[in-house]
Amino acid sequence: MVGLFVSCSAVSGAETYYVTVSGSDGDSGSETQPWRSLGKAAAAARAGDIVLVGAGVYNEVLKPSRSGTVDAWIEFAAKPGEVAVIDGTGVKLDSSNKGLIFFGGDISYIRVRAFEVRNANNDRSTSRDPIGVAVRDDAHHIEVIDCRIHSITTDSEDLTPKGVSIEGQAHDITIREGSVSMISTSESEGNAHAIAVYGERSRPIDAVRIEAVEMFELALGTSESLVFNGNVTNFTAVGNRIHDSNNIGIDVIGFEGVGPSGQDQARNGLIADNVVYNISTLKNKAYEAFSAAGIYVDGGRDLVIERNRVYNCDIGVELASENSNGVTRGVVVRDNLVWRNAIGGILLGGYDRRRGATEDCIIANNTFFENDTQGVALGEVNIRYRTNNNVFVNNIFNAGEQGYFVTLPKEFADSKENTFDGNGYFTSSRILGWEWQGKWASSWSAFKRISQQEAAGVFEDPQFESTPDKEIGLSLKSGSPMIDAGVAQSGAGDRVDVAGNSRLSGSAIDIGAFEFASSVQPVAGCALAITEVADRSARALSFVPGAADLDGVQLQFSTDGRTWSSIASYSANGWTLTEGIRSEATTLLIDSRPLGRVFNSLYLYLWKFVQV
Repeated sequence: MVGLFVSCSAVSGAETYYVTVSGSDGDSGSETQPWRSLGKAAAAARAGDIVLVGAGVYNEVLKPSRSGTVDAWIEFAAKPGEVAVIDGTGVKLDSSNKGLIFFGGDISYIRVRAFEVRNANNDRSTSRDPIGVAVRDDAHHIEVIDCRIHSITTDSEDLTPKGVSIEGQAHDITIREGSVSMISTSESEGNAHAIAVYGERSRPIDAVRIEAVEMFELALGTSESLVFNGNVTNFTAVGNRIHDSNNIGIDVIGFEGVGPSGQDQARNGLIADNVVYNISTLKNKAYEAFSAAGIYVDGGRDLVIERNRVYNCDIGVELASENSNGVTRGVVVRDNLVWRNAIGGILLGGYDRRRGATEDCIIANNTFFENDTQGVALGEVNIRYRTNNNVFVNNIFNAGEQGYFVTLPKEFADSKENTFDGNGYFTSSRILGWEWQGKWASSWSAFKRISQQEAAGVFEDPQFESTPDKEIGLSLKSGSPMIDAGVAQSGAGDRVDVAGNSRLSGSAIDIGAFEFASSVQPVAGCALAITEVADRSARALSFVPGAADLDGVQLQFSTDGRTWSSIASYSANGWTLTEGIRSEATTLLIDSRPLGRVFNSLYLYLWKFVQV
């Protein structure tokens, strides 16, 4: 693998140490005389040093004892091409070792890379939660990259297994790439998390980044897959894939008593470009009902939720609060695809008069497609108690067989000043339904009359390209009535749509999550196959142009699905290649830029042909 490690010569006096299962802690730690234990290496490593750990199983805790510096991080990593396993079998976590990988005190500037971390299984004999990676206290500038964390479990209701736990007043923490799986509690009222960020101190947990992590096969009891709770600020959850969990996918929480009074509210966060699916509490013994949202804000504030894809969950997106005094406020939900979730597309407000409120939120340019698959009459949008001053603009609401679009029942009539305008509605069902403060409308004209909403709204077939299981299936065909039909929004020109195209490409903004890009279109007939060579330092791209005229065609790439760059363009003279790309045949390009295992996720490493 190319480009993973800092050269020893980059930091004066820095060393590279080695650990293997056949080594000895009495040796020098060199490549020919490696150490045996992670503990020995952790005690010896200083600023700028690299510790490479060979293949095998290490039944111990990795606990760095010294900090790096801003210019000289300490790095612990599995040797390239080898599987180094930190295994908690027989390891009891306690007050001095709170995770199989543990960062405590004010430790800083440490990077851990490419380990397998497994089998933290504390039982009823201990009071310490089983945790794969723990970041506590004042730790800062910590990076955990490309680690595979799994099999963190308990059979005790009093313990909470976590793949990754970030607590105290830590800041500048990055968890990137890799995976967290098989995190579970067997107790019906127990709790577990794949990744949990809990701000409990007066100084907030700040600048936590959860990026490109896959989280799956999770049995969580009454808790959430990825959660930001309490005094947490300036966080991001970007490019993650969360699926097959028996409770909420992503949760931002306030007012649970986790943080100090007045600061007990996760805030100022970005949740973007995540794929969340197969999230349901139906078979969770704590619920046995449809109640889990793919993305849930429970008392959080000042958030942007954009360009996510949420499907086959109980609820697509929920903005609510479970606390009687808590308000979810200032959330922008935009440019997301939300489809075929069990009981609703987006739900807002308190469950009942005793809890929760949702205020001052904006829901803009999303595509909601055939939600409420269970036909429970919540529809694409459900408004409940204390849902006030929220704006719904330029969304597509394409209802399924039940035909319900917006439901605001009579018992929630205290919800006021919510506005709908510039939205597009459609269903192929013969049944059409809107409920506005208890009054039902079975036609578009009746809904507008009863609600006094949608002066600029439309009821027409949006003319999607295909079905939502395709990457751009819910994009708009040429001639769609949703193109250039949206209501103007301040700042729309500074953002991109769910596919990474400019949010303004015509005379006005489009309705829905996709902006029709008339000047850049995928080239019909071009197929692309990508393979990874054995040393994982390059990608081979073989393609079949088909019948398309390649003159003016570009091959583009993206590492995040938003920003695209040309790597090759075709003209009469053949392909012109960017740096890091070489051609070995007419239909074969080799990309040798080092991207490591990010490449393994096509969502994070995308290629397409476009005609410009």
